[in-house]
Amino acid sequence: MLWLTDTLRNAGMFIWIDLRRFLVGLPAGADVPNLSIHRLSPEEKQEYQRREKEIGSRLRKNGVVIALGSNFFTEELGWFRLSFTAVKEALEVGLERIWKTLQEVEASGWN
Repeated sequence: MLWLTDTLRNAGMFIWIDLRRFLVGLPAGADVPNLSIHRLSPEEKQEYQRREKEIGSRLRKNGVVIALGSNFFTEELGWFRLSFTAVKEALEVGLERIWKTLQEVEASGWN
């Protein structure tokens, strides 16, 4: 019989995080427009997809990988899937890196 004695294993799930305001360049608390892929013009859709990818690229440069929601066929652009399977300390470092990246995106804008 096999006994599992390692109780330090980590498992986690994922959460959806709404980063739509960063795609449109709005401040915290602002009403974010609907970025439904069915309501956007082809040009708007292409631009917001580019911005999503840019946020993903900036996150990777800062040491964090989170999945673009559009990879999972989300209804709206700007949603990201954050998986967490690390120990608490590693998760905290990752969240700090995400926040740093989002502050950089907000400061630089899209112009």
